[in-house]
Amino acid sequence: MRRWPMMGGAVLALGTMVAVTPVCFARVLDGETIKALRREQQRVAALAKARREAPPAPEVFRAKLLEPVVRGNLADLERNAKLVETYRGRAEDATRNRQEETAKKYVEAAKLFHQLGGVNRKILNAIQAHDNAALLAAYEELVPIEDRIAALTGKQVPRDWFTPAELAIPLPAEDNDDRAVPKGADAGTGRGATSGVCRGWGQPLSGLRCHRE
Repeated sequence: MRRWPMMGGAVLALGTMVAVTPVCFARVLDGETIKALRREQQRVAALAKARREAPPAPEVFRAKLLEPVVRGNLADLERNAKLVETYRGRAEDATRNRQEETAKKYVEAAKLFHQLGGVNRKILNAIQAHDNAALLAAYEELVPIEDRIAALTGKQVPRDWFTPAELAIPLPAEDNDDRAVPKGADAGTGRGATSGVCRGWGQPLSGLRCHRE
């Protein structure tokens, strides 16, 4: 059975969504992110349904499935390259002004955005090479770097696409995206949902524990 990496779910095997244990991610799971995540889940589900009803050529299906990943990583790669130069310039300015600690932070920020751009390249190269193992490995590299950038700069790294583990996160009720938690879960901790949830809706998920009850 051949499995394709699924943008937002785990894998898509013969048109069936296969659930995986969710992994927390760096962005804040606020109302807008929940809506975007739900739209992507629905898009992937629609692709799976269409595949079952009228199977397309594998390359056509794969291109549609990974289109947001390709588009997003191309944009992120360009942005991250610019941020590397921006932080290097700030580090040089801080050094000239004898602001050593500030300069160190800017140097570290430039280093991290350089690493993040490297992951963008790995994702794009893996997709082009049809290397599913390399693609999944690159996804796993992404979030720790985003976490470190957020901790250093105090800002979340914007991203318009979702990793497979992120799309596997169960979402709150659609009519109350800002406050609801999955059915069966405790409103304060997220515990008790049978499908596995991350604690703290509306909070940064980085560092929060995901668990299955």
